Amino acid sequence: MNEKEGLKIEGIIASLCLFGFGLLTGERGMFWIAESDAVIKDSDLYLSLHQVMPLSIWGIFFFLGGVCLILGSVFLPTINHSKKAALFIMIGGLISSIFYFIMSTVGVYNALNWLSWVQYLTFWALTAILTFVGGSYLWQKK
Repeated sequence: MNEKEGLKIEGIIASLCLFGFGLLTGERGMFWIAESDAVIKDSDLYLSLHQVMPLSIWGIFFFLGGVCLILGSVFLPTINHSKKAALFIMIGGLISSIFYFIMSTVGVYNALNWLSWVQYLTFWALTAILTFVGGSYLWQKK
Protein backbone atom coordinates (compact mmCIF):
# COMPACT_ATOMS: atom_id res chain seq x y z
CA MET A 1 0.00 0.00 0.00
CA ASN A 2 1.48 3.35 -0.94
CA GLU A 3 0.87 6.64 0.88
CA LYS A 4 -1.99 7.63 -1.40
CA GLU A 5 -4.07 4.61 -0.37
CA GLY A 6 -5.70 4.14 3.01
CA LEU A 7 -5.11 6.18 6.12
CA LYS A 8 -2.02 7.44 7.88
CA ILE A 9 -1.63 6.78 11.60
CA GLU A 10 -3.59 9.91 12.59
CA GLY A 11 -6.43 8.83 10.31
CA ILE A 12 -6.41 5.34 11.79
CA ILE A 13 -6.58 6.77 15.31
CA ALA A 14 -9.38 9.16 14.31
CA SER A 15 -11.30 6.34 12.64
CA LEU A 16 -10.91 4.06 15.67
CA CYS A 17 -12.05 6.81 18.05
CA LEU A 18 -15.05 7.57 15.86
CA PHE A 19 -15.87 3.87 15.60
CA GLY A 20 -15.56 3.43 19.37
CA PHE A 21 -17.73 6.45 20.14
CA GLY A 22 -20.32 5.23 17.64
CA LEU A 23 -20.23 1.80 19.26
CA LEU A 24 -20.70 3.33 22.72
CA THR A 25 -23.67 5.37 21.51
CA GLY A 26 -25.20 2.43 19.63
CA GLU A 27 -24.79 0.16 22.65
CA ARG A 28 -26.71 2.64 24.81
CA GLY A 29 -29.43 2.62 22.19
CA MET A 30 -29.61 -1.17 21.97
CA PHE A 31 -29.73 -1.44 25.76
CA TRP A 32 -32.65 0.95 26.00
CA ILE A 33 -34.48 -0.74 23.13
CA ALA A 34 -34.07 -4.21 24.63
CA GLU A 35 -34.33 -3.41 28.35
CA SER A 36 -36.45 -0.25 28.54
CA ASP A 37 -39.19 -1.76 30.69
CA ALA A 38 -36.72 -3.30 33.13
CA VAL A 39 -34.47 -0.26 33.64
CA ILE A 40 -36.99 2.56 33.97
CA LYS A 41 -36.96 2.20 37.74
CA ASP A 42 -33.16 1.86 37.97
CA SER A 43 -32.61 5.59 38.32
CA ASP A 44 -34.44 8.89 38.53
CA LEU A 45 -32.72 9.89 35.29
CA TYR A 46 -34.23 6.99 33.35
CA LEU A 47 -37.64 7.68 34.84
CA SER A 48 -37.40 11.37 33.93
CA LEU A 49 -36.30 10.56 30.38
CA HIS A 50 -39.15 8.06 30.09
CA GLN A 51 -41.61 10.78 31.09
CA VAL A 52 -40.41 12.89 28.17
CA MET A 53 -40.52 9.98 25.70
CA PRO A 54 -40.42 6.18 26.13
CA LEU A 55 -36.89 4.88 26.72
CA SER A 56 -37.22 2.53 23.76
CA ILE A 57 -37.71 5.56 21.47
CA TRP A 58 -34.64 7.20 23.02
CA GLY A 59 -32.87 3.93 22.28
CA ILE A 60 -33.86 3.99 18.61
CA PHE A 61 -32.41 7.48 18.20
CA PHE A 62 -29.18 6.61 20.02
CA PHE A 63 -28.85 3.40 18.00
CA LEU A 64 -29.31 5.28 14.70
CA GLY A 65 -26.83 7.96 15.77
CA GLY A 66 -24.30 5.31 16.75
CA VAL A 67 -24.70 3.40 13.49
CA CYS A 68 -24.18 6.60 11.50
CA LEU A 69 -21.00 7.40 13.44
CA ILE A 70 -19.71 3.87 12.85
CA LEU A 71 -20.48 4.16 9.13
CA GLY A 72 -18.68 7.51 9.12
CA SER A 73 -15.59 5.80 10.51
CA VAL A 74 -15.86 2.99 7.95
CA PHE A 75 -16.04 5.46 5.05
CA LEU A 76 -13.37 7.79 6.50
CA PRO A 77 -10.59 6.38 4.25
CA THR A 78 -12.60 7.50 1.19
CA ILE A 79 -13.42 11.00 2.45
CA ASN A 80 -11.32 12.65 -0.27
CA HIS A 81 -13.27 10.84 -3.00
CA SER A 82 -16.75 10.61 -1.50
CA LYS A 83 -19.01 12.62 0.78
CA LYS A 84 -20.38 9.52 2.55
CA ALA A 85 -18.11 9.76 5.60
CA ALA A 86 -18.86 13.43 6.20
CA LEU A 87 -22.59 12.86 5.69
CA PHE A 88 -22.72 9.96 8.16
CA ILE A 89 -20.59 11.87 10.68
CA MET A 90 -22.85 14.91 10.41
CA ILE A 91 -26.10 12.92 10.71
CA GLY A 92 -24.82 10.67 13.51
CA GLY A 93 -23.39 13.64 15.36
CA LEU A 94 -26.61 15.63 15.02
CA ILE A 95 -28.88 12.84 16.23
CA SER A 96 -26.58 12.00 19.12
CA SER A 97 -25.90 15.59 20.14
CA ILE A 98 -29.58 16.43 20.46
CA PHE A 99 -30.26 13.49 22.73
CA TYR A 100 -27.03 13.74 24.74
CA PHE A 101 -27.86 17.41 25.40
CA ILE A 102 -31.34 16.53 26.67
CA MET A 103 -29.85 13.75 28.81
CA SER A 104 -27.31 16.11 30.33
CA THR A 105 -29.89 18.77 31.17
CA VAL A 106 -32.30 16.23 32.67
CA GLY A 107 -29.38 14.58 34.45
CA VAL A 108 -28.35 17.72 36.34
CA TYR A 109 -31.19 17.12 38.81
CA ASN A 110 -31.88 13.42 38.30
CA ALA A 111 -28.56 11.62 37.82
CA LEU A 112 -27.03 9.42 40.50
CA ASN A 113 -24.12 11.86 40.82
CA TRP A 114 -22.53 14.77 39.02
CA LEU A 115 -20.26 12.53 36.96
CA SER A 116 -23.18 11.17 34.93
CA TRP A 117 -24.47 14.49 33.65
CA VAL A 118 -20.93 15.82 33.13
CA GLN A 119 -20.17 12.81 30.92
CA TYR A 120 -23.39 13.35 28.96
CA LEU A 121 -22.44 17.00 28.52
CA THR A 122 -19.00 15.92 27.28
CA PHE A 123 -20.63 13.48 24.84
CA TRP A 124 -22.92 16.29 23.68
CA ALA A 125 -19.92 18.56 23.03
CA LEU A 126 -18.08 15.84 21.10
CA THR A 127 -21.08 14.98 18.95
CA ALA A 128 -21.90 18.65 18.34
CA ILE A 129 -18.32 19.17 17.15
CA LEU A 130 -18.59 16.09 14.91
CA THR A 131 -21.80 17.55 13.45
CA PHE A 132 -20.03 20.81 12.74
CA VAL A 133 -16.97 19.13 11.22
CA GLY A 134 -19.05 16.85 8.99
CA GLY A 135 -21.31 19.70 7.92
CA SER A 136 -18.38 22.03 7.27
CA TYR A 137 -16.71 19.43 5.09
CA LEU A 138 -19.91 18.92 3.10
CA TRP A 139 -20.35 22.69 2.72
CA GLN A 140 -16.76 23.00 1.49
CA LYS A 141 -17.22 20.24 -1.09
CA LYS A 142 -20.52 21.44 -2.57
